[in-house]
Order: sequence, then C-alpha cells, then structure tokens
Amino acid sequence: MKAIITNKAKLQKKFMDEFSEIESKLAEYCNVFNGKLFYTDKTKSEEIKKVFDGAEKENANSFLIVGGNDVIPFFKLKNPASDDGDEIVYSDNPYASKDNDYFIPERSLGRIPDGNNANFLISVLENLINFKKDRRKGKFGCTASEWIKASKEVFKAINGRTLKISPPVKSNNINIKWTNKKKFSYFNLHGSEETKYWYGQKGENYPVAFSPENLNVVNCINAVIFSEACYGANIINKSINDAISLKFLERKASCVVASTKIAYGPSEPPSTDADLLGKLFFKEIINKETYGVALMKAKQNFVVEGSKKGYLDATEKKTLIEFVLYGDPELSI
Repeated sequence: MKAIITNKAKLQKKFMDEFSEIESKLAEYCNVFNGKLFYTDKTKSEEIKKVFDGAEKENANSFLIVGGNDVIPFFKLKNPASDDGDEIVYSDNPYASKDNDYFIPERSLGRIPDGNNANFLISVLENLINFKKDRRKGKFGCTASEWIKASKEVFKAINGRTLKISPPVKSNNINIKWTNKKKFSYFNLHGSEETKYWYGQKGENYPVAFSPENLNVVNCINAVIFSEACYGANIINKSINDAISLKFLERKASCVVASTKIAYGPSEPPSTDADLLGKLFFKEIINKETYGVALMKAKQNFVVEGSKKGYLDATEKKTLIEFVLYGDPELSI
C-alpha cells in the first residue's frame, strides 16, 4: 500500500474553490496506485512523522507527501556542515526514517510539491496517473567546466558519454534537441538560493548555464533528473517558473532528485558527497529499482562507503539529509 499524506485544511485554505478538484484527483490517484489517503491536521514535522509511523502499521510500504513546505513542512535540521552559511537544512529524511537516526532512511519516500498553483498540482498528479513506461534511453548531462572529470565519472553510471560543458555552453545557446525526450538528465552546476538559474564555472567566470525557460517547450515525459546544483530542490516560496525542479515536473518528468541547500562534490574522481550519491542513485535506477527505493538504497550504500574510513564527515552527513525526491516513489524506468 502507498500512503499518501497531506493536510486537507492547509490545501483548502491555500487553493479554496480549486480544492475539490485536487481532492477528486487524489481519490483517483489512490484508486490507480493502491493508495490510502492520510489527512493530518498537524503542522509540526515531528508530529506529522507519527502519521508515517501509523501508516506503516497499516502495511504501507511507500510514502508520498503531497504539497509544499507550507502544507507538509520539511524538517528543519541542524546543518552538520555548520560553517557554510546554511543555518538549517530542509529535509524529508526523518519522514523516511523509522527511528531517531535520520541520516539513514528506511522508507521509500517522495514528495509532489504544489508549486503554489492548483493547476500545476492537478497536472502533476494527472501526469503520474497516466504514467506508462517507454523505451527512451537518451541522456543529457551538463557540468561546470571546473568539474568535468568528476562529472564524467557520475555520468558513466547511466552510460552517458558526451557532457555539455559550461562555459562555453550557456542557457541562451542550449539546443532543445539536447534536452528533448531524454530519459535521464544529470547536472553538476552551481545554484543559488536567490535566483532561478544554475551556473557554469571556468575560473572566475560563472555564466548562466540553465534556466526554467530552457524547458518551456521540452518534452520531459518520464524523465529522471539528478542535479547537484546547490539549492536545486529549493521550492520554498517559489513558483513554477522560479525553480528548475518544478519546471521539470510541469514538463512531465517523473522524478527529480536534488538538494535543498548548499551541496558538495569533488573537482575530480574519486566520487564523494553529491557525486557519490548521484552515482549510487543512477546505479539503482538502471537496475530498475523504484525511484523511492533507489534513493533509499543509494543513501544506505553512501553510508557504507563513507564509513569505510571509520566515520561520516560533516559534508557527507549534510549530503544525506539535503537531497530529496520529487515524484512518486513507486514508479521506475
């Protein structure tokens, strides 16, 4: 059973007359995916977690949050890498944990954000209801010039060959053919909490490499996206055209995995931090694991790899909690 968890009162207040259509779509979603809808009136993440625990006692084996931070809030966790400017880390990891160790998830979990737009939420639910596997195999990868060697190592996990490099690639010279109808997209770019763009880098040059507008007419049906960009999954107070992650969902991508805060990675192999997590996630996806299980196993295996030195360092701990999954955790390629 899939547990679908949201806050009815918050959705009603937020979307008013449009809520009835959202509720109808949620009911249809439950019918299609053998789901059970769990409405909660709790507003604190620690209390909402008990809904997950209760759903598991009813034999739920995957968990789907519906709504943004103002409907079902992210946990606000202490930043393990406390000197990088992020005071807290927005995370769904504790919802995926059965105990107090929120670094290691034990549940298959995803979130469908609402994009502060009822039509967007209804459309994403509809897209996932109509999900049908296809034979697409194309890949798109884009990396900052400074990280070419490291990015190639991750891109190999999906048998990717030719990465687009920024610079010279910029958002204003991206060819739609590069991104259209691709099964996988991988990004190793800079991101910003203040803007909607992802940036390349060469020396002190940080050109805009990718923007939501680059997806305006792109067919992203069933696409799986992994982005290492800082704040790549930041959706708080963002509209669809203010966040690339939301734009991918609008264009019918089925899975977006990205970071809510500042992410870390090496400039060259071996893969560590976000690079390692991306590589492990793609490996599970290629092995036909569901999206939620793929991210869960990737984080579990990340801990195994990181612990070989005897401990997890601050950036490894941050990586584990800041990467979230937008999409249905039970789907797969």
